[in-house]
Amino acid sequence: MGNIKNIQKPDIENIDIDRIDPRLLNKFVASIRSQYLSPEDLKEVNEDNFEEDVWNYPTVLDGKHVAILDEVKSSGATLIIAEQLINRALQGKANLEPIYWSVPTLKTWKSESGLLVPDEFAAHYVPPWYDSDTSDGRYGIDERSPETLAQSRSKRERLGRYILSVTRDEMDKKSLDLIHDIEKIAKRTDNDRIAVMPIIGMDIEEQKRRISERYKMPFSDIVSALQIASYQDFGESLDRIRANKDKTSRRQG
Repeated sequence: MGNIKNIQKPDIENIDIDRIDPRLLNKFVASIRSQYLSPEDLKEVNEDNFEEDVWNYPTVLDGKHVAILDEVKSSGATLIIAEQLINRALQGKANLEPIYWSVPTLKTWKSESGLLVPDEFAAHYVPPWYDSDTSDGRYGIDERSPETLAQSRSKRERLGRYILSVTRDEMDKKSLDLIHDIEKIAKRTDNDRIAVMPIIGMDIEEQKRRISERYKMPFSDIVSALQIASYQDFGESLDRIRANKDKTSRRQG
């Protein structure tokens, strides 16, 4: 995973965005909120006073179930901070679900600073599309630059300048590969090759109903395929279940 920088593991139990300077926090939260206004409301926002004016309009995520995705878990701090900021920006009006794309084991080692500093750590691996030395493989995204985005032609980018990263003019190969992989995953999900799994913490009966509706069969018939979906081909399992149901139906007919 390239050179690992020594990082002291944060105390995630005490993470609180209210420890941020209030003026800076307001900029962050207002910028986040601006990204989720409807196009019509965004046009009406007073850009010179957007940090106050964005609160006069609802967001398109109000009342929605929203997933907040972090690609790799190491300490867990990034996702906690993101959830707190987004929840503040949406005024608690959306049901937020923080999730990770992958949860690798941690690589730990003794600090060179001695006993005064806890063990240092890093995730054992990063997503395969990342480049360890550059920002390649990140969907064409570079670092944040409020000064650059303040000059953007897009009003949404200008208002989001405190939290948005700058995008490249041309997409690198690793990012193009990532886009292709995401499109392939979406297609395989649509074709029932990848399982739509229950969401932890959501109403189980409602999820059973949705999954049954998605695959057009009783939830009890799908369970066996879902149970092995993490290590066997879900699509093939589902095909066998459907084939067996068709045979049983023909016999009874």
